Amino acid sequence: MEIRRLTAVLVAIFLTIAPDTHANDLSEELHAYLTAAHEQGVFNGAVLVAKADSILYTGTYGFADMEERVPITVDTKFKVCSLTKQFTTVMILQLVEEGRIKLDDNISMYLPNYRRDTGERLTVDHLLKQMSGIPSYTSLEFWTKYSQTEYSKDEFIRRFLSGDLEFPPDSTYRYSNSNHYLLAVIIENVTGESYETNLRKRITAPLSMDNTGSGFSDPSIQGLAQGYIKRLNRYIPQPYTHSSSTLGTGSIYSTLMDFFRWNRALTPGVLLSDSTITKMFTHYFKINRFYGHGYAWDIYTMRLRDSDSLIWLASYNGQLYGDFAAMTRVMEEGYLIVVMSNTGQPPVTADEIVNILHGRPYVLRVPIKDELTNIIVDFGLDSALAAYRLARETDTTFLMRSERGINDLGYDLLWEGRIDEALAIFRLNTEDHSESWNVWDSYAEGLLASGDTTAAIANYRKSLGMHTSNTSAQVILERLQKK
Repeated sequence: MEIRRLTAVLVAIFLTIAPDTHANDLSEELHAYLTAAHEQGVFNGAVLVAKADSILYTGTYGFADMEERVPITVDTKFKVCSLTKQFTTVMILQLVEEGRIKLDDNISMYLPNYRRDTGERLTVDHLLKQMSGIPSYTSLEFWTKYSQTEYSKDEFIRRFLSGDLEFPPDSTYRYSNSNHYLLAVIIENVTGESYETNLRKRITAPLSMDNTGSGFSDPSIQGLAQGYIKRLNRYIPQPYTHSSSTLGTGSIYSTLMDFFRWNRALTPGVLLSDSTITKMFTHYFKINRFYGHGYAWDIYTMRLRDSDSLIWLASYNGQLYGDFAAMTRVMEEGYLIVVMSNTGQPPVTADEIVNILHGRPYVLRVPIKDELTNIIVDFGLDSALAAYRLARETDTTFLMRSERGINDLGYDLLWEGRIDEALAIFRLNTEDHSESWNVWDSYAEGLLASGDTTAAIANYRKSLGMHTSNTSAQVILERLQKK
């Protein structure tokens, strides 16, 4: 019995789930896809699919509060994380259209207390494009040590946003949450009103987005989903984060229906002019001819499954611990896809929903982390390693996307005090992703937890040599070498 069960689990790792693609009813097809994800234990959240002014599908799965067994509904509020940047961007562009801000102005004009040597080199446009060179403040150290505290904006900027530039402004793209925090403060300084007041006056009130606001730490918010992180095969409440530490970059909460209203407002003449909307959705930094970045949007093509047809999408997502939200627009066809979750980024993707919308086959890939977790819990580490190696031999496409999942599994084991198992998983990741500085850093962390300081130092040095901006490794090495 155990052998047959283990074999079935191994097969599940590298075979995709492909429900019947011949159903006539689009809602049934979407429901089948999302239900499969929920029943596999990899989706707890809500989905909306619309076209122009018509809602094609809404679906809710699981619980907003697992302890109290409160189900998710279409009215459940989710933290939308980095989708906040879209709102910040639109408010900045409104101020540009009002003549109160110029994109090519240096930011010192609007942030007089910001370090002038940097502020006079940077423009508002650099911040919008994520091409400023300002280091992102959201490091692991920040989340673990500082994100629970409310700071004044001046202190926050001084402590966390005033580092030296990582590259010359406008020379390359590098995602940094620091940019949109500064943009939020610029909005406040220019208007003389809070970010929350600007959001209400400029966006949520005119659009009747009554369930959207900024400041998710407010205890008076009703119906806000509790975020969870998955630790091995169970969910636990996520660590506390004060929303002030995500101002303008991740502080907004909203609902499916409010995002339907938000999407309708991203047409010319509602909140912004035709030329400004066009600018927001134009590639300003191209990775290649199929993928690039707009203002708070990634613009790319996907190929329909078993087809030569390419579809242009504009998409953005965000995640903070267990909170996740993604918004995708099918540019030429007017489709909208919104996915919200309170248990982390799910394998439910807009790309697969686009395949469904076009009558194409779709697949559901259960993350390898979840599959291996189940094997470790049921059969032990050796069986999980065997399953992973079998997947490596059979499905290289799947494995290419597994570095983060394997790393997360290692940390789950480490946090549970299962250090030897964590080391084995971290070591496995260094074998398959030896070019990644992060896997060597994680392996070093596991070695340090095991008491092998010498090996930990060697691997921290290796990680730092591959990525000289790995400041956490620098700090740890300095501390270890003093002992």
